[in-house]
Amino acid sequence: MRHILLLTVLSAFSYTAAVANCLSQHEMDNPDHLYKLEDSDTDQIVEDLETGLIWTRCPLGQSVQSGICADDVTVNNTYTWGEALDAAQAANNAVYEDIDDWRLPNVKELQSIIAPTCKEQALNSFAFPTQQNTTLYSSTPDVTSANNVFIFKLSDGQIGVSGKLAMRSVYLVSEATP
Repeated sequence: MRHILLLTVLSAFSYTAAVANCLSQHEMDNPDHLYKLEDSDTDQIVEDLETGLIWTRCPLGQSVQSGICADDVTVNNTYTWGEALDAAQAANNAVYEDIDDWRLPNVKELQSIIAPTCKEQALNSFAFPTQQNTTLYSSTPDVTSANNVFIFKLSDGQIGVSGKLAMRSVYLVSEATP
């Protein structure tokens, strides 16, 4: 019983520590009120009220469980760029969360959700409760090289360039109304 309590306390501490690396809610660049959720513990999608875009709350291969993103052991959670495009199509074919126009976000869309006042995860943790410091693919190709695309680093919110064969995480975005 002590081990369960200790694990619960440690889990809560690590989640709080990640959230605590943001400036106060009033100073955040993407405060909670900009996002619409019905239930933050279980909702798999979130609406950005500023842009009208619908986002998956977790990278593909994870789902929201008890308010945080947890791995789905039956699904990959990193992809090459081509696999990421195929995964978006598969989400459409499955009409994931009653939406059938999922796609990879472009660089401008990814920049719209950056919370640069947060460190160790440059996203609003209420809307995007991932605990991973990972790198995400965008749909934006690098015009200087057909083999590269733009990426988004969750650790610091920086945009960079990566080869299309690198294994990266993926968020999906839609313009549909939930």
